[in-house]
Amino acid sequence: KEAQEALNAKDYKKAVVAFDKITDFRDPELQLFYAISLIETNNYTKAQLFLAQLRQGKSVYKHKATWYLALSYLKQDQKEECKSTLKEIPTDAEDFDRAQKLLNDLD
Repeated sequence: KEAQEALNAKDYKKAVVAFDKITDFRDPELQLFYAISLIETNNYTKAQLFLAQLRQGKSVYKHKATWYLALSYLKQDQKEECKSTLKEIPTDAEDFDRAQKLLNDLD
């Protein structure tokens, strides 16, 4: 709860500290929220580990994880990796339109 409140308040450093106290990350929602907090605190490697797990799974957050992975590449100025990841988002995904707009902006 503490981690989610910090995340909602956009206090990502506090969220990471709270998430670090959690020992069971089987919940895909927790994995996603932790990854977002890690991205926002520039801890890309650890974030990408959680996002990779989500992308390989079958949760409702699978495509959302792909979107955030692309954003993490963009924050690192890895535009080619960002573009190739955005292209993996399927047309029926919630973030498809945003992904297409970002792809157009990057070209």
